[in-house]
Amino acid sequence: MIMETGFLSVASFDDIVFEGRNKAYGAYVLRQEYPMQVVKATGIALLTAFLFLIGLVIKEPDVMLPADTQSTQLNNKVHTFIVEPIIPKPPVKPVAPTPAASPASPAVTTKAFREIRIVPDLTPVTTTIPDQNDFAQAEPGLVTAAGNLPGTVPDVLAEADSAIGTGTETSSPFEVVEKMPEFPNGLAAMYKFISKHLRYPAEAQSLGLQGNVVLTFVVSATGEISDIKILQDIGGGAGEEAKRVVSLMPQWRPGLQQNRAVPVRFTLPVRFRIN
Repeated sequence: MIMETGFLSVASFDDIVFEGRNKAYGAYVLRQEYPMQVVKATGIALLTAFLFLIGLVIKEPDVMLPADTQSTQLNNKVHTFIVEPIIPKPPVKPVAPTPAASPASPAVTTKAFREIRIVPDLTPVTTTIPDQNDFAQAEPGLVTAAGNLPGTVPDVLAEADSAIGTGTETSSPFEVVEKMPEFPNGLAAMYKFISKHLRYPAEAQSLGLQGNVVLTFVVSATGEISDIKILQDIGGGAGEEAKRVVSLMPQWRPGLQQNRAVPVRFTLPVRFRIN
């Protein structure tokens, strides 16, 4: 039995696309020649690179001459070298790090302590006792005097009011009495009361005003404070502040004259001082 073997040509993609078309020129020819063009371009690139590498390999080596040699002859050529002596660089000193500035401590605000002193009025009360010799020339008793007085004498004389005062009658306040008015629990308690309630006015502090403020007021027969007046002031609201504190005082023990409560005018100095 005879078997025949043949080769079947396999059509390329270009043959299928250009089947029945003109293949003599144009796109078909470009497609057929493209692989060969790629091979040629690759070969040229490789050859160029090979020649460049050979040039680097066979390049003349650089010859370093001593520092005092200016020229030499190699391969029948004169090569001139300029060799500069190598000057070592001075060692660089490490720069010490600048210490970080410590944060400034906050400024301490100092406030002057202002001491308020209340100075009592310690002026002694002087009572003048009349000389007994003055009474030696006196003639006690009734004296009848002659005279011619016009007018009529009433038949009925008004009876004198013999009622004893109750201590609440309205009269001018005394300046000095047998027993002066007194703050409850004494002068020490009064100074403590004033120191507790008195405030140094801000205006007087800022202006640096200090000194004595003198007040006068009336302690009534029942012990109430009234008629407060400023006799001496340093300004800056100090007088008004002292007056305010006196008006807050509790009821005093009234002054006594002949064992009877009477109104008495009292003088009180208050010292404002800045330390």
